Amino acid sequence: NYAIADGAYQDLTKSGGELSQSIIISGESGAGKTESAKIVMNYITTVSAMAEGEEDLPTRILAANPILEAFGNGKTTRNWNSSRFGKFIQLEFEDGKCLCGATVETYLLEKSRVVHQLSGERNYHVFYQLIRGGDDAIKEACTLQGMDVEDFAYLNKSGCSEINGVDDAEEFGRVRVAMSDIGITE
Repeated sequence: NYAIADGAYQDLTKSGGELSQSIIISGESGAGKTESAKIVMNYITTVSAMAEGEEDLPTRILAANPILEAFGNGKTTRNWNSSRFGKFIQLEFEDGKCLCGATVETYLLEKSRVVHQLSGERNYHVFYQLIRGGDDAIKEACTLQGMDVEDFAYLNKSGCSEINGVDDAEEFGRVRVAMSDIGITE
């Protein structure tokens, strides 16, 4: 992953940005596509110079990951953090050297996952995170006070509402920080 990311970045900088670079990450379920994308983005945001006034850009770019995972990933029988959508991430450079922006487009979101999961699977992470990690103000705004995952058929009918080693309340805290980092207000 690092060698591929470095090669693409080096080719981009050598050409002064005239030759765009693409890294396609594909594979079967559980192959590590999400983790590979995180490694590539982390590497490129670490080695890139930042455009003037964009020193916090790497933080904002990397903050998209927990948000995308919360709203687009769920537990399947093969993988505890399986992406249920495709994404196109574009890092934008000024003069082929300075990172100046990024866009993320999602597509093919599995909307059927909201209403149906196989036995042993979980719905999208954000539902469990919100219920287990939302503070009183958020729960009141969403009319979730006093509610638990077991109170919702779309969250409990698969028989799997927890993931070993994952604290949904802690993960929701990460999502909230990430939302703040990218500029989403309370």
